[in-house]
Amino acid sequence: MKGRMDYVYTPAFRLEPSGALTLRASEEAARVARTIQEEECTGVVRVLKPRQVKAKACVVARGGDPDDSRLVDSERAIQFGKYRGQTFKWLLSHNVGYAVMVLASHQQEREMGDTDMSPEMANKDQFDWYTNLFPEVQKAVEERRVRDGTLPPRPDQEDSCLVGFGNHKSLTYKDLYEAKDKERKSYMACFRKYQVKPGTSMGHFKVYFQRRDTATAVEPPNPSAEPSDQELLSICVGFDQGTVLCYGTLFISVEKNIHMK
Repeated sequence: MKGRMDYVYTPAFRLEPSGALTLRASEEAARVARTIQEEECTGVVRVLKPRQVKAKACVVARGGDPDDSRLVDSERAIQFGKYRGQTFKWLLSHNVGYAVMVLASHQQEREMGDTDMSPEMANKDQFDWYTNLFPEVQKAVEERRVRDGTLPPRPDQEDSCLVGFGNHKSLTYKDLYEAKDKERKSYMACFRKYQVKPGTSMGHFKVYFQRRDTATAVEPPNPSAEPSDQELLSICVGFDQGTVLCYGTLFISVEKNIHMK
């Protein structure tokens, strides 16, 4: 009975003094990653331990209930990346930051229609399900995706969300929107005229400032006041041609300038 009571599916989360999850890797995680890398360099094929492959058998051996899907998932072996062979529970105990990075990318792939059911992708699906048991992990994933621009910020996150693109990518939405200097005001006036793809960093920011424009009854810009090539280039910095939809002949002009440089 004692073994059953002591055996839990919850990771031993490491916390910062603030109470937030520690995202950096533990010393053990760094050691495991080095070991796996050294094995790969010498051509060693890593064989998963039976305990890690047979999750249900491991649960039974430790006095747990094999019908408890939470326990079983906690003992599943990671089949991807630099920690493969370790368990889901181990990863969340030793490197939440890496787990968050993997989950943010995987969730986006699934949302974009990736239906691949290879062993690696199926393993990531199982890992995603397991981490859904822990709101603090899913919160960290959400924050990562908002920063990456693959998830729109919630209303309570918008003001402090980083722009993430162009010359002002390190500014928050609020700081750029409320900027008083001539350069940033000109940048915003130019950006208002762009059509951008929904779901991108630019798209999320446009939703934000359109909402604020509506709330403050900002007068729409004069459509005849065309932005300069330099202003267009400022917005296009760091983006491929597919991110910005088009701005007539002006975009063509900027595109030519980019190719000439």
